Amino acid sequence: ARIPYNVSVYTQYQIGLGGPVSTVIYTKEGVPLTGPQVSICNISLTSATLLWEHVPLSLRQGFILYYTLIYVKNPREDSRLEVNISSALNTFTLLNLEPASTYTISMTASTRIGEGKSGPHLKLKTGASYIISWKHIILVLVILVVIVLCITGICCFQRTKRLGSMLIPQWCCQRIPDPKITRALLQQNHTTPEHFTMIESDPEIIKVEEMIPEIMVQLPLEISKSSNAEDMFRPDSPLL
Repeated sequence: ARIPYNVSVYTQYQIGLGGPVSTVIYTKEGVPLTGPQVSICNISLTSATLLWEHVPLSLRQGFILYYTLIYVKNPREDSRLEVNISSALNTFTLLNLEPASTYTISMTASTRIGEGKSGPHLKLKTGASYIISWKHIILVLVILVVIVLCITGICCFQRTKRLGSMLIPQWCCQRIPDPKITRALLQQNHTTPEHFTMIESDPEIIKVEEMIPEIMVQLPLEISKSSNAEDMFRPDSPLL
């Protein structure tokens, strides 16, 4: 009773029949006996592209209005998700999947009567977490290379600077004072700094007088009565 019929219409011309226009009709519709068989076209870390074939005409039991894609993350049966897809499509990409996870995929087809049975189940596993680890390793290596290049550049600059100081005269590397800054300092202090004074004055001459100390000779007060003045000043006379 739910058998599809292929109806063709021909145009009658005077010279004969024209080409047919064909379509499929059902005298009575039902639910599909099975769903499409899904296969994996491409898979990545968080997405998967699926491909399927349409339900054979003998198993449709009516006009397919849409497909339902069902995917469940194992082993959590409560994570069932469904996506309705147009019957004209035969490919779809699942997004926002979890890395290193296993999903069970199946599809159903629906007619005006309702949803039919599920097709064959397919298991897919998203990319493992080691892909993220490789990205982190590459990032760390890039950072290390940048650090090494910076250190090498600093060392080369210091060596070049040292070599230049040896080859270039010393006066070429001295900094010239800014006249504006010097003028501002002079106006602020109102005096000429000592280090800017290049005139040397003659040293002050100090007179020094030499003091000769007075030597006092005290003669004895008592002189022997028996000795006279001549005896005192005689060289060979002893002093009392």
